Amino acid sequence: MTATGVMKSDVRPLAGIFRQARALLLVALVPALLAAAFHPWRPAWSRDGIMAAEVAWNTVKEWQGLVLVVDARPAADFARDHRSPCAPTCGKRT
Repeated sequence: MTATGVMKSDVRPLAGIFRQARALLLVALVPALLAAAFHPWRPAWSRDGIMAAEVAWNTVKEWQGLVLVVDARPAADFARDHRSPCAPTCGKRT
């Protein structure tokens, strides 16, 4: 027994478990980083790449013709914050 009251035989299995966990993490991290860097279908890591399809509302107002606006919020958010029957500029042509 040591001065802290923990037996040496109790500490050794924990050290081995942590050593194995670190080794496993390192082994898994290397291919994960390589895949993130070089995979042809890797995800976009920046917000600019994710939001490339979004268009500002002022830009949409300038478009000629009919525009379909899809509100993709969850139903609870839509019900709480929906303006009925439509936004104040709905149906107006400029």
